[in-house]
Amino acid sequence: VDTNIKPGILRAKKMGLVQSHKTDMIFTMEPQFAGEHLYDEENKARFVSLFRHPVGRAVSMFYYLQTATWEKTYRPEWKDMSIIEWANLPNAEEDYMVHKLVGKSFGEKVDETDLIVAKELVRQRFIVGLMDEMEESVRRFNIVLGVDESKERSQQCMKEFGFGPKEENNISAVESD
Repeated sequence: VDTNIKPGILRAKKMGLVQSHKTDMIFTMEPQFAGEHLYDEENKARFVSLFRHPVGRAVSMFYYLQTATWEKTYRPEWKDMSIIEWANLPNAEEDYMVHKLVGKSFGEKVDETDLIVAKELVRQRFIVGLMDEMEESVRRFNIVLGVDESKERSQQCMKEFGFGPKEENNISAVESD
């Protein structure tokens, strides 16, 4: 079942996925919709989420959509555009996370009340990690998820994804040049 999309979330609900207790974790890009349709008083959710600075996220998306021909949102007209030209376009993306968290479409306006609701939802329901602090974020997620970082399997996984103890580099030779 694909819980990243609304039809998949509805299918998971119909299947009783959460109530079956056959999964410990569900991934979604639709937190508000998933929270509304999958969970109840007996089956509550906590969200584990990595947040990125909104400007950095938007800039990354701009560059990605210049070349991502496989994406439905691919924008060939951006291919030869500078970041400054793109930033000056009308209808630039605004308040992406607030829209996602309160369940509003991107054409709908969000206001200060929506921002307050989104912030409260994050405060109450989310384990927050920051992309700029990835190692610390992974450490926190591991604690919440009960991952024992001392186990060999956990260490191997962390190493494969670039986390964990760093190998020492002898940079003194480079510094003395």
